[in-house]
Amino acid sequence: MRAPTPSAAAEIVAAHEAQLCSLLATLTTNLARSMQFRIADSRTQVQELALSPAFDAVAGAFARSHDDNRSCRTSFANCDHPLCSARATQNGRGRRTAVTGQLRSAALTARTRLESLSKARDAGIVSRLETARQQVAMAAAGLMRCRR
Repeated sequence: MRAPTPSAAAEIVAAHEAQLCSLLATLTTNLARSMQFRIADSRTQVQELALSPAFDAVAGAFARSHDDNRSCRTSFANCDHPLCSARATQNGRGRRTAVTGQLRSAALTARTRLESLSKARDAGIVSRLETARQQVAMAAAGLMRCRR
């Protein structure tokens, strides 16, 4: 489409400009809303992970380790025999070492899962942003064709 005069061309552009601005405002609002929902969903996932049994298991293991350590110290303090004292100390160290390994493993598993979910969330956000950008570009190109 070709306008006969510059004034007519300006009127055509002004009409399409209002439509384009309206479409861009709608797309921006939709994108912002979508991002807010994704962020809220990601927060929910992080909260669910924080409240997952893995973290309870870690807290329980810490408590058991603390109780075992206290028990060993009590046994050690109440025993007068040199061999008894040495065994109590060795048993306490062995339990502490085993629990520490379990705690590290559980923490590493939880951390890995959290990183995986974060990467998936970020990839989803990037994908939706790219889709929205493409839609805006296509809408702008369509409006440009309408002007001609």
